[in-house]
Amino acid sequence: MSTGRLGSRLTDAVQELRELGLEGSSYRVRRELSMRSGWTRRRFKAVSRSLDIAREVEAAGPSAWQWTDRIRFSDPLALVDRLRPVVGDTRIEELTATASEAANGRVLCFGRWIGDYGSPVDWYLNPKTGKRWRTDVHWSQALREEPRVGDVKLTWEIARFPHAYHLARAASFAPEHREGFFAAFGT
Repeated sequence: MSTGRLGSRLTDAVQELRELGLEGSSYRVRRELSMRSGWTRRRFKAVSRSLDIAREVEAAGPSAWQWTDRIRFSDPLALVDRLRPVVGDTRIEELTATASEAANGRVLCFGRWIGDYGSPVDWYLNPKTGKRWRTDVHWSQALREEPRVGDVKLTWEIARFPHAYHLARAASFAPEHREGFFAAFGT
């Protein structure tokens, strides 16, 4: 390690100690040791119950969703009819186009650019680099792949469901596309 780099790391460590204080720095050291030693990976084994939960809900049938019938909302069709003149046809067409793109895996990310996550959505894909995160790596070690794959925030963006608003609103204003928009949530 060069002297300049060592000096920079030492300066960063002193600044971090100053900003975090003794207690915060102590926590940071414990966390780093836990992550780097593999103790965190052994302690928190990957457990995925999402498929089991989905199967249970599917097996329960429509009765599992009846609680929603007790929530009082305005009639959605009447609400859409009242909003249509306010929103305007041009904006509804733009919304429908954005939702159609999202239903095909091309999602408006960070409100600025379109990220192509594929159809069905590839939850491990970095849309900028086209590279995938390894699925066999424990979450505590996953970020070590960032130099190879690219910024993890680009991959995580799809999990924030930025396209949900567009799909739901467009389904209200363009009922002829409703089934396709709804199917996009299942990918």
